[in-house]
Amino acid sequence: MQEYNHKYAFPVQVEWSREELLKLYEDNKDKANLATLRLKVSEHDYLQQLQNKYQWLGDWLDFFITYPGIGYPIHIDNTVQDRKVVMNLPILNTEKSLTNWYELPESAEWIQSDPYKAAESKSGVYSSTGKFLKASSIKEKLVPVFSMVTTEPVIIETKLPHDVKNKTTSKRIIASWHLKFDSFTEAKRYLLNV
Repeated sequence: MQEYNHKYAFPVQVEWSREELLKLYEDNKDKANLATLRLKVSEHDYLQQLQNKYQWLGDWLDFFITYPGIGYPIHIDNTVQDRKVVMNLPILNTEKSLTNWYELPESAEWIQSDPYKAAESKSGVYSSTGKFLKASSIKEKLVPVFSMVTTEPVIIETKLPHDVKNKTTSKRIIASWHLKFDSFTEAKRYLLNV
């Protein structure tokens, strides 16, 4: 069983169907770019049913595709439809892929992408994630302060530096649902009653 550090992530109990979400991905993947597919909840019956049941689910769902042996670099989420806090759901081949959080030195520099320009160019969420770590600004080897494998519905902190590494030989897919909370702390208070 996954152990969690609630500063970065915590599991949440929701009734959902991996098969329904995988079907939704398959039916819409022609609209995706290389790494992402973003769907508006109001345009899909199954997503609306879940949103009606769990009022804290937001209006956007992203499918993130991570290819074998690679991942997403260290970043902080910030998109046009902001990912202040999200619930990630494991769809396909998530068992050996890690989401890692880091504490960075003060020397860290960021490259801020333009989410509006990315949306215009259809380059999608991957290039509009927001702030990417400028690797050349870090002199020491970075070690994650917390790592997890997404094997169940989990709420994650998107505003702290994190990355994803796919250590499998298969394509990894997660569904990442934007939530209506203004912060990870607010989500934690509401969903964990802390």
